[in-house]
Amino acid sequence: MSYAVTTGTFSRRRFWVTFGISMAVLGAMLFVMMSQGIALAAPLAGIGGVMLEFDRLEGTGFQMLPVTNDTDKAAGVPMARAKIDHLVITNLHLYKDLNVGGKTVRVSITASPVEISGLVQDMTYQEAGSISFNQQTVDEQRGSSPLSMTAPDVVIEDARIVAHYLFQNKAKLPGMKLEVKVID
Repeated sequence: MSYAVTTGTFSRRRFWVTFGISMAVLGAMLFVMMSQGIALAAPLAGIGGVMLEFDRLEGTGFQMLPVTNDTDKAAGVPMARAKIDHLVITNLHLYKDLNVGGKTVRVSITASPVEISGLVQDMTYQEAGSISFNQQTVDEQRGSSPLSMTAPDVVIEDARIVAHYLFQNKAKLPGMKLEVKVID
């Protein structure tokens, strides 16, 4: 039994039109992700806490709860979970030091003023020059969240935080600067 081999035709015009359309769609998706801050949502999970430093935070819809979460060193570590509905941060400096090939490399992001909606942050350490609340309530109850602290407004100044989990519904980072450098 003999088989006939046939070859198809190739339309260069169709290929380039299809390729151009797909690149335009990809470019539009990348533009939307970068303009909305989604490109910065890459997790640094499993490699220790991320340092946050800022001059001033003004937030509305504040809530703090005790939680347990995992770090790179242990599971079920007690932490404080801060939830803030909307906040503005002045002079944010977020950085992470990584051990790469025997050297310490710092990945650093700075921006100001940063606007965030729907912040959820788990932290093991917070130091601040001052914290002020408006109508603060501390509530103790039975159940999975035995203690909660709420306030309609919060202002935190000159803060340093070690966060092990960060989530934002929406973030605007005007003037964002990303820097990667060896600090040894």
